[in-house]
Amino acid sequence: MKKSDSNKPDAASVSPEIRPAKTAIPPRLWDDEGLRQALEGLKPGFRFSFRTMQEGWVAAQALSKWYPDPDTAEMGIWELIVNAIEHGNLGINNEEKSIFIAAGSLEEEIERRLRLPVFRDRVVEVEFCRTSERNCLVVRDQGGGFDYQTFVDREAFTDRSNGRGIVLARDLAFDDLQYRGCGNEVIATCEFSETAG
Repeated sequence: MKKSDSNKPDAASVSPEIRPAKTAIPPRLWDDEGLRQALEGLKPGFRFSFRTMQEGWVAAQALSKWYPDPDTAEMGIWELIVNAIEHGNLGINNEEKSIFIAAGSLEEEIERRLRLPVFRDRVVEVEFCRTSERNCLVVRDQGGGFDYQTFVDREAFTDRSNGRGIVLARDLAFDDLQYRGCGNEVIATCEFSETAG
């Protein structure tokens, strides 16, 4: 999947298969190749954090290789990362996002907010775990969360310009998508079919 813009590829307890990651990559500002090499060199069961859309894009590409359908997984992972950065860490609400998109200034606004003292230290934390039966991806932002219950009904989003990323990720890329807490953490699960390698 080719990235064309910044919008492309938006449970009460931890499932038993999600355990603390075995390997942690310390949070820092990644260069593209450094992040890619770090992720591709690890075995499943790791966690890492990042700040920017570019870092998120590289992470989505690298993580997708662990999925049976990498292109679809990349799209789903990217949507979750976009939501975590834009809406979570940077506090861009749906109305603001629509205005920035219409004005052609969304990327500029994202970069501006990333430099603001209130947002500049926020990171997206990702944890990835793979078993013989499933992949579990946890994406956590440091924002105030959102009312994820309103996103349960996919019919509510067929005519809206915002909120489709979650529905797209849930319906196409993952078998299960569960938000926790205040909505700033999501667990995305992909079950392996018996014929999948």
